[in-house]
Amino acid sequence: MTHDLIVQFRLFGQHAPMRPVIFMKEMLERLGDKFSPRFLLLTSELQHDFIAEATAAGAEVVTFSEGEKTSISGHYNRLMEALTDLPLPRLYISPGVQITKDHVSEALHALRYDWNNLCYGWQIAGILNDGSCPGRLLQNTCQIFAPHAPRLIGKLPKWVDSGELGAIDISFSDGSMKSVPIGGGEETVQMAQAIAFNPYATFGFDRDILPFPAHTGIGVSFDEKVARKVPVARDVYLPRLGLTPKALMQHIVLYGEQTHLRAVA
Repeated sequence: MTHDLIVQFRLFGQHAPMRPVIFMKEMLERLGDKFSPRFLLLTSELQHDFIAEATAAGAEVVTFSEGEKTSISGHYNRLMEALTDLPLPRLYISPGVQITKDHVSEALHALRYDWNNLCYGWQIAGILNDGSCPGRLLQNTCQIFAPHAPRLIGKLPKWVDSGELGAIDISFSDGSMKSVPIGGGEETVQMAQAIAFNPYATFGFDRDILPFPAHTGIGVSFDEKVARKVPVARDVYLPRLGLTPKALMQHIVLYGEQTHLRAVA
């Protein structure tokens, strides 16, 4: 079979929202006869049932050790280093995101239109990524990478893992404050690293909202994951990478409500 899209996803742990074959079946139904995806699953090496099930269904499986369970950089790097013999766009998606074949088609059209356009993502329900500033842009919850994007982005550094750079004080919607581990928000690092390699790189952000009922976090609660994204991007990652929020926003192309308008912070 000739594939035209890699669909990569993570599933592990007793609270996994669904089994691999259920997710694969749902994605095939969503993509219809328009795409022929190659599935790529990341799971724990201890998740023997998921490994056997996904492999039998034709998916490629990569695993991580128990010590890497909360390593955001490790998960991303493992996925992006797999199936490199297939020069295909990659849909990085969390099981439960309700994407359609039309969403995928529109994204691939944007990526093919301009070689500098490396990634295309959407606003995701409940994650507050409204496209307004770094930390509220593309999310690995659901975004598509151009075939050459992983090479330009490179590996994620280990310091995106929760706690590697210490902690940061964040405020919540109820007005409370809390110190939480710095980490996550790896999408900001992806974009900054790509811009360092290609100063003309752009990233498409679609304001059409994709429903997503599953809210989880790695190493922190979901509320902490969402609340820390902006301050971590603005106050930690971008200064560390030598980029200002305004400079990063110059590389964002908005779709949806304001089709093809470049955002300027």
